[in-house]
Parts: sequence; C-alpha cells; structure tokens
Amino acid sequence: MDDGVWHKWWDGVSPWKGWELLDKPVSPSIVVSTTKNQTGGAIRVSGKGFTPGGRVKFYVENLVNQKNPFHLTEDLADAQGQFSEKTNFFQANCWRNQVNPAVIRAVDVVTGASATGTSNAYTC
Repeated sequence: MDDGVWHKWWDGVSPWKGWELLDKPVSPSIVVSTTKNQTGGAIRVSGKGFTPGGRVKFYVENLVNQKNPFHLTEDLADAQGQFSEKTNFFQANCWRNQVNPAVIRAVDVVTGASATGTSNAYTC
C-alpha cells in the first residue's frame, strides 16, 4: 500500500512491521506527443514519478464548450512509477471551434498528485 507519504510493501509471508515513511513522495511528470491525422490526432503519453504499481487516470481539459474535464483512459504505473507511450495512446477527434491546445492531465489515483502536458490533436 502506498499513499504517497507512507508506504509498506508486504509479501503476505513476513510479519507486518508497520508503515514506513517514503524516501521521496511522488512527484509525477508526463511527456505528451501528438501525431496529427485527418480526423484529429493520435496522442501518446509517457510518465514517471507516479506511485509504483499505482493506477493513473488520464483526462482532457481546456476544450471549447466543455465545462469539466473528461476521462480518457487509465493505466497502471510499473514498479518504478513509470508508464510508457506504448501503452498510453488514444485517438482524439477534431473538436468544433477548438483553436488552442488541450490540456492532458495524468492523475495518480493513490495520492491525487497530477502532471499535465498539452496536445493540438483536437484542433483542425
């Protein structure tokens, strides 16, 4: 279990010794890349600094006439708290009247910490 401040990995065999302070709280960052295509663009996201083995949810923000962010997809970070663009990609379709880049947000579900990047996939 890991909440970004305290953690303890327990194998279920050894006796439980209690919580330990994390050496370094999570500090996520992401890289967003976009390949434009005829219907918008393919967005790929890689990241690091997330909770090891924790769930990461992806959202898009800053779209014209879209008041709230909306959920795109989710993934699990690996044992080092990273994920690859090979497993995190999705097609974004043109968004009517969108002229500015959209914000792509990756949220560490365990801690609530997030990282952002931008994509022009929604502009056409």
